[in-house]
Amino acid sequence: MAGIAQGDQGSFAALYDQTSRLVYGLALQAVPSAADAEGVALEVYTRVWRTAAGYDAGVSVLTWLAAMTRDLTREWTINHAGGGESNRGAAPRGVAGRTKGGRMNECPLRESAAAYVLSDLSSGQRSTFEAHIAEGCGVCEQEMRAAGEIAVGFGSIAAVDPPPSLREKLMARVSTAPRVPGLLFQHQGLIISRSAELDWQPLGPGVDFKVIHTDTDRRYSTMLVRMGPGARYTAHRHVDVEEVFMISGDMNVAGVIMRAGDYCRGEADTLHGETSSEGGCVMLVMASPDNEAIA
Repeated sequence: MAGIAQGDQGSFAALYDQTSRLVYGLALQAVPSAADAEGVALEVYTRVWRTAAGYDAGVSVLTWLAAMTRDLTREWTINHAGGGESNRGAAPRGVAGRTKGGRMNECPLRESAAAYVLSDLSSGQRSTFEAHIAEGCGVCEQEMRAAGEIAVGFGSIAAVDPPPSLREKLMARVSTAPRVPGLLFQHQGLIISRSAELDWQPLGPGVDFKVIHTDTDRRYSTMLVRMGPGARYTAHRHVDVEEVFMISGDMNVAGVIMRAGDYCRGEADTLHGETSSEGGCVMLVMASPDNEAIA
């Protein structure tokens, strides 16, 4: 993973060759067609290429990939069912919260533990690993539990050879893909971001934000802001124009309840009183990071 984090396409190709049968096989169990499974696998490995520097060494690479595959197949199901909230780009469920760089790295068979649970070992490799685990390796036992959490999300597990075209598409994509989490495309002034790959940051009690883009010359940011149920945000003075577009939920602004699709604009030097949300909300905000809080 260190080589991939540094942009080594050879290391990336090697990882794909070692793990793609499992990733594609898992996707094939969860989506209705080979074409859909290919799309999921393509997104999994594209994300690996862009976010390898953030890989949490507290779990094996195979478990990380399996968790990502599980979450992306769930996202596919949600999107094609026509509703629900996507989890795209979030830390893979079932593996989050482990300590980065922890002592789990100390067993050389740790990757085999995940492969054992995920049915990706030959009979000889399985026998060797079973003899190893019988000796009482706590590192591998912990990895097996983590991988087991992922395996529950799939009805069955079988490694399947992906179509050769998948590798070709993937290598062509990564040759031009930006390596910044959340940034899908940047060329000749055009930027495409994927906000779900960015972490929420605390802004205040019950209020979080993600900066999607910052105009450094103007000192102006485009961000997503999320308020939990009952959350309040302090009154402030606008240093520059502030624009708010409601995506979901409710927000009380100056006694007016804003809902999805509503828009609010505050000119520079205007005052914005305390805002609140009864049921929680998500909004798109374009504003200066230098707005002044008012006690």
